[in-house]
Amino acid sequence: MYASPEYIQKAGKPLMPDDLAKHSWLGFVGHEDFSTIELMHHIENSYCYQPPYRMRFNDLNSLVCHVQEGLGVAVLPDLEVQHLVKSEKLIKLLPEWQLNRLPLYALTIDRKQSYKVQRVLKALKEFFS
Repeated sequence: MYASPEYIQKAGKPLMPDDLAKHSWLGFVGHEDFSTIELMHHIENSYCYQPPYRMRFNDLNSLVCHVQEGLGVAVLPDLEVQHLVKSEKLIKLLPEWQLNRLPLYALTIDRKQSYKVQRVLKALKEFFS
């Protein structure tokens, strides 16, 4: 979950999952797994939240831009926004809480995989595990 520094300054930083209900949410359309937020903590009980989305997007770039502009909080893929976090354009919220993992699929044209495709699939499995 991410927000811009401007949004945090205006709306406050959530310190616990219960604080999430006080925030404006931006969401992603197209996959049901993105509509409910399930958070896990190594000590605390898990927390499930269905945010009332202010706006929903079918394009990840649009969603990221709106979060950067300070219009709300959103669940964003870490790999897509890590450069924005490093440059302090986005802030990761509740970093000690983890979201449920989502499945990732790699599709190929046919079942016969060339050596290059096999190597790429192996590297992806290692990277994401």
